[in-house]
Amino acid sequence: MVHDLIEKEVRVPLTLQAARKMLERRDHAFVARDLDAYLALWSEDARVEGPNHAIAGHAELRSSIERAWRAWDPVYMGFTSLGVSGWLMHHEFVAVWERKGQTLRRLVSGVGVAEVDRSGRWIWMREYFDPTHTLRPSVLDRREIRELEPEGGFDRVDA
Repeated sequence: MVHDLIEKEVRVPLTLQAARKMLERRDHAFVARDLDAYLALWSEDARVEGPNHAIAGHAELRSSIERAWRAWDPVYMGFTSLGVSGWLMHHEFVAVWERKGQTLRRLVSGVGVAEVDRSGRWIWMREYFDPTHTLRPSVLDRREIRELEPEGGFDRVDA
């Protein structure tokens, strides 16, 4: 019994490399519209919270993403900085969406904090979005997306 309690309390901290790999897999799965690969990164009862939303579990997360994908196509997703503390990861992210049937793209950026469980899946994530980003004509091409990147690229990780 005491051994079980100790085992539950002792966790090896998340490494920067493991956090980077999680975000890279997330970004790739999201842009590729591979929902199963995306959901595999989350625990079954994970929570995603933001200023205007709270999503609990795989079913709600799947429904939310499918709803977004019906109206918008993900063009790009990446992170600009990353830090870890114990089992928490802190990251800045950038995403570019294109409105289906229109010539509108939307740049979304913000910061997030997430906790990772022992199996290496997200338990919860809280996201804060930059409110200044708005819809704009679809002139944001790959070259312009690269111009938004910090020196070293969006996948650069600050140690």
